[in-house]
Amino acid sequence: MSKTVKVNIEASIATIVLARPDKLNALNGPMIAELGDAAVLIGKDASVRVAIITGSGKAFCTGGDIAAWSEIDSLSLGEDWVREGHRVFDALARLRVPLIAALNGSAFGGGLELAATAD
Repeated sequence: MSKTVKVNIEASIATIVLARPDKLNALNGPMIAELGDAAVLIGKDASVRVAIITGSGKAFCTGGDIAAWSEIDSLSLGEDWVREGHRVFDALARLRVPLIAALNGSAFGGGLELAATAD
């Protein structure tokens, strides 16, 4: 799929891996979009019976990438970033298959919200 979110489907199991270990898997705009793409992909694949989300490296997800926020004006941050994040998290929470959060380390802020999308 992409560089920040990896999706592997094998033997009816979809595995979503957050792949920004150098940033402790902190969420930025592209990563949110890629998580949305992952939800669509899993939702359309009838062979998938369960999905697992985990992080690479030593953290699951440390929430929003505050450094990335400095590039976004405050109005866009409130309207676009938050709205899109909620839309994607809702899509993950509403997957037609069970979603398991395999927390491999820290989960702060939005990372904890992401973990809470799991069943």
